[in-house]
Amino acid sequence: MTERSEQLISMFLQTPVAMTEQQRQELSAWITQGTKNTKEFIQASLFHRCIHEVLLVSDVERNRIIQDDTNIPNMSSGSFDRQLWDMLLKEEETAPEIEIERPVPEKEPIQYVKPERRQRKFNKTSFIAVVTAIAAMILLIIYVQLVPYTLDVEVATLTETVNAQWAETAGPTSPNTRLMTNHKPLMLRKGCVELVFDNNAKVVLEAPVEFQVLSYDQIKLSYGRLYATVPKEAVGFIVSTPTSKIIDLGTEFGVETGFDGTTELHVVKGKTSLVSGSADNKISILLNEGSAKKITENASAPIDIPCDEQIFARRIDSQSRFVWRGRNVSLADIVGGGNGFGTGQFDKGINPSTGSSTQSLFSKSVYAGPEHYVPVPSVPYIDGVFVPGINSGSTQISSFGLTTNEFPATSGEIWGYIFDGAWHESDDTPRHHLQLNDIELGNKENPAITMHSNLGITFDLSAIRKTLPGVKINSFSSVFGVSQTVEKTLKTRDFSAIADMAGVDKLSKERHSAAEFWVLLDGKKVLRQKVFSGSKPGTIDIPIDEGVRFLTLAVTEADDTFMFDWAVFVRPELILESVAK
Repeated sequence: MTERSEQLISMFLQTPVAMTEQQRQELSAWITQGTKNTKEFIQASLFHRCIHEVLLVSDVERNRIIQDDTNIPNMSSGSFDRQLWDMLLKEEETAPEIEIERPVPEKEPIQYVKPERRQRKFNKTSFIAVVTAIAAMILLIIYVQLVPYTLDVEVATLTETVNAQWAETAGPTSPNTRLMTNHKPLMLRKGCVELVFDNNAKVVLEAPVEFQVLSYDQIKLSYGRLYATVPKEAVGFIVSTPTSKIIDLGTEFGVETGFDGTTELHVVKGKTSLVSGSADNKISILLNEGSAKKITENASAPIDIPCDEQIFARRIDSQSRFVWRGRNVSLADIVGGGNGFGTGQFDKGINPSTGSSTQSLFSKSVYAGPEHYVPVPSVPYIDGVFVPGINSGSTQISSFGLTTNEFPATSGEIWGYIFDGAWHESDDTPRHHLQLNDIELGNKENPAITMHSNLGITFDLSAIRKTLPGVKINSFSSVFGVSQTVEKTLKTRDFSAIADMAGVDKLSKERHSAAEFWVLLDGKKVLRQKVFSGSKPGTIDIPIDEGVRFLTLAVTEADDTFMFDWAVFVRPELILESVAK
């Protein structure tokens, strides 16, 4: 026995579920190479596995070993050994006795008188039964490990449904329905469903989809979309498709299979093993986080494709009918009157003086902002807006009376409104898009919140969380800065008419503006950073604890003036993560 064969046998007897298909095939080939190898395997099996443990193992545990969808006769139901012994017992009762005559040895010169011996009766059936029983137990040990089972065993639970419509009325319709192996494929015509397997692997399927539960750690996807979240205890979970097998190595991944068998694998977290190709030309590839492959029936090898994390339904909730596809909450979209997932409108925002929604610039000039906190009842996820530092001392930053002394005194002068977009317009400046790093802002690729100094806005994270069942807020991230278009405007600007205004002298000499950006969590400052127009933008990624309710963003004038503070928060997002139930 080689070192490699010993290793494979040890894995097979101790942790068979952890073996890969390639390792199983390698062990099977070694066993069948010759009688010697077969005997060595049987000996190892007898030493490492108690026979009574194999005979008394439950059907569920047997089904948890290795399964496949090949058509093999069912010998694992427990009736195989009982039928064998019943047959042998009946044969024993009816079989005639067989007498075996012993040969008489030749007489020796000196003869001894021996007592007469009775002829021993030998039961042929008993002998056959014993031999057969031993062989049956050995074969049973091998069979339990090597042969896939086709038992009807409950191995998964339907936990959530959203607008689910099955092809058959007999399909599972309500949460907590148990799903069994050896069942014909299920077809979902509309909606989404979530399955939780008995090893805690979670799968979300989106219609149209056809699938079949094969075991407690394997599902077959004929066509459609599937997203799997696999915890550590379920490593080795398998998704089979017509052209491939995806073996989990502790991951989150999405699989999309077309009607022609074409399969795409998108690895969102961790690693997976992808096995594809024909029986005589298997290809095994390890995929890391952020990578994706496409497999076609006729292709010689999988091809690279961009990983798309947002095409799969990852989390669903039956009560709220919430479907989460991995997207983060866009605060720019919320400012635009949306739900954070793209339902808002560009250029729409909040009037700082009234708290009402608006989509037009009611004044091109700078004006004095309100001296009090202004609630925003029209947008449930925004608590209110305010002018930071307009009064000496504390500034109210929530409708619940939360205040802060962090903001320095400001002039209280503001421009425009807080809106979903990135542009500026005044009496002497034509309307134009704002830019950072030569990138135009305020579009689908780079959504932004424009907040001229001196403005602030407070988001109600508690209200946002209520719309995200099964998903938590991890952090707030954004890029921020003062538009570089300020530099172009200031190059030719004549300040002689307003030379006596505070800060104008410095602004005219340096030809750039500056603003301070603020982020507060429940009134506690987590960011204060001064940024100049045309300079490198700032970045932020701040963790948010589950107990934090209010997120406040603000922009204040710096040491020059409130003029030309064309400030933006670019891609302001609440980073989300699915949580275990």
